[in-house]
Amino acid sequence: ADGQALVIEDLRIAGSGTRAAQPQPIEGSFVQGSLLQATITYDGQTSTGLYGYNNNMWMSHTSAYWLTGKEQTVTLRTPYPEPIPAMPPAFNATNWHEYDILEYSGQTAPTTSFTLSHMRAQLCVTLKAGTGLTDADLAGAKVTINNSTELWHTNGAHYALLDPDTYATLPALTIALGSETYTYNPGTDAPALAAGECLMLTLSVSKAQ
Repeated sequence: ADGQALVIEDLRIAGSGTRAAQPQPIEGSFVQGSLLQATITYDGQTSTGLYGYNNNMWMSHTSAYWLTGKEQTVTLRTPYPEPIPAMPPAFNATNWHEYDILEYSGQTAPTTSFTLSHMRAQLCVTLKAGTGLTDADLAGAKVTINNSTELWHTNGAHYALLDPDTYATLPALTIALGSETYTYNPGTDAPALAAGECLMLTLSVSKAQ
């Protein structure tokens, strides 16, 4: 291929604290074996490469090439491949990583340093025991979005990643405690969801009378 091969030496994540705290990715906030697609476009020409993350480094399987010209459009995305995975029926440590799309897209001169941004919004729901319930009662609670996707229960909270194009605001939540269910519907006052940001929500749950 013509041009200068793209080398990735410094790839960072903006707002990496928006991810669920456990399990922690390896050093650098990327998971061993992650794949990243790189596309460089200039004056109607496109070069595409595939890079893998191993031993704390991004190495090319196939290289993208900087094309002739000063400013070029560069898009980096991980995980790979397309299509973007559909929202799972329940979040867990594995599909959380696969659904947490990270992307850089912009115009730049040839460089080896990029900052990826989260394309999903994170939701973190903490349950608080109200009248007639204890913290032990809440330990087995299941929280779902619109009765379809169960949040991941870890570190004492319930987590989900949401596509802001699908969920611009907080959707209705269902809390299941054994045979009893409770619904939280934020209605017209629902807080907004934004890519790369974490919405922290604490809900007090009291036993149904």
